[in-house]
Amino acid sequence: MIESYQNDDAYQKHESLSQVQQFERDLKDIVNSQVKVKLYPEFISTKSEKLAITHGNQYVVYLTEISVQLGKGDEFANAVMKEMKTAVEKEDGILAMLAGTIMNQPNEWFSLELYKTEETYY
Repeated sequence: MIESYQNDDAYQKHESLSQVQQFERDLKDIVNSQVKVKLYPEFISTKSEKLAITHGNQYVVYLTEISVQLGKGDEFANAVMKEMKTAVEKEDGILAMLAGTIMNQPNEWFSLELYKTEETYY
């Protein structure tokens, strides 16, 4: 589950909603383990088409955790953001790409890539 909020106040408002609190209680009976990672957004880009999933699809999502050598964060960020921007602009099969660093750990990255199908990944 991936969530994005405009700021901490928006997140706190979301967390205070009764339906969100009920959802969290329900998860305890379903989920074996859960890890929450607060990311600092470095790159977010999507196609213009709606991303809501309301029917069967062949979407493929890749979530990657990347550890960057200390002192190489800016070099990595420049390369990743350039590649992601180009990919979203030029490749039809990509629906969204996001990248972020773990708060207070700028050498620890997560990237999320959403493709229309497995074939469009290759």
